[in-house]
Amino acid sequence: MKKTSTLIAIALFASFASLAQTTQRIPLFEMFSSSTCGPCVAANSNMKTVFNANPNKYTNIKYQMNWPGSGDPYYTSEGGTRRSFYNVNSIPMMFVEGTLASPTSYTSSDLQNAYAIPAEMVISGTYSVVGQTVTVNSSYNPLKNFASGAYRAHAVVVEKTTTGNAASNGETIFYNVMKKMIPNQAGGTLGTTLTANTPVNFSNLMYNFGTSSTVENFNNLAVVIFAQENVSHTVLQSAWATLLTSVTSVEKPGNGITALFPNPTSTSANLSYQLTESRNVKVSILNTLGQEVYSSNEGEKAPGNYDLEISTIELPTGLYFVNLTLGDHTHTSKLSVQK
Repeated sequence: MKKTSTLIAIALFASFASLAQTTQRIPLFEMFSSSTCGPCVAANSNMKTVFNANPNKYTNIKYQMNWPGSGDPYYTSEGGTRRSFYNVNSIPMMFVEGTLASPTSYTSSDLQNAYAIPAEMVISGTYSVVGQTVTVNSSYNPLKNFASGAYRAHAVVVEKTTTGNAASNGETIFYNVMKKMIPNQAGGTLGTTLTANTPVNFSNLMYNFGTSSTVENFNNLAVVIFAQENVSHTVLQSAWATLLTSVTSVEKPGNGITALFPNPTSTSANLSYQLTESRNVKVSILNTLGQEVYSSNEGEKAPGNYDLEISTIELPTGLYFVNLTLGDHTHTSKLSVQK
């Protein structure tokens, strides 16, 4: 009896250990479409219904293609590279977690089944939009040892809704349209093997769209991050990055952060800022997961120079983002805490 009890205990321990090494999966849906593709209308409509029924259970990237005919005006060469990666020879076409699936017959139950499969990697990311520049930070933490492979990390900027690419198929609004893969379609190298609980981080991946981009509204951008094994095309995990700050209108000169010191710090930091006109002032600190760890509403301040001491004694070692909100404008500075 004692031996049997011991074996049961070992089995239960192994079971719990196995469960501890998984996390919630967020399935990635990569769709190839075009505003000149007639059959794409039904496919996009079906998937919109599926997505609306399952909020927060998926990520989605739409690659608009340059065919049939003249193709979609929002086609990009990076989208063309993803087409070659998956050997896409007709549209509409969809890949769920790197595996081919039908966008016209896919159901809500299918998505829930994909969502129910545990993932063995935790990923998180943040992004900011300042003017026409998007900056992304991301972290990929495997929960088990992954054998030899070609593991890549991707950060993809999408525009949540667009209308300017409407063409001949009758669609007037498009969702999660890919605008840029940062740094490019190849992504970043995670390695040929992955070690459990050894995160791989990518910091300050930055892209400036410039004045000739097809972005319709810089306040309407989102970022999808995902990890993929390039040989099998298997997607290990995906996530929506968390928006830290978005400043797309022009701030008056002279307003903003003038200093943040000491940096790195251990117990406190001094934030100096300047106002050229009266503004409501709020200061907040976010961690790299986008979680607010400090907040102070300073109220309305008259024009002048100000100093604010921020206690960091309760913050663990890591990188943080100090947001100074002056009315409708947010100014961000990085702060490193070292204990």
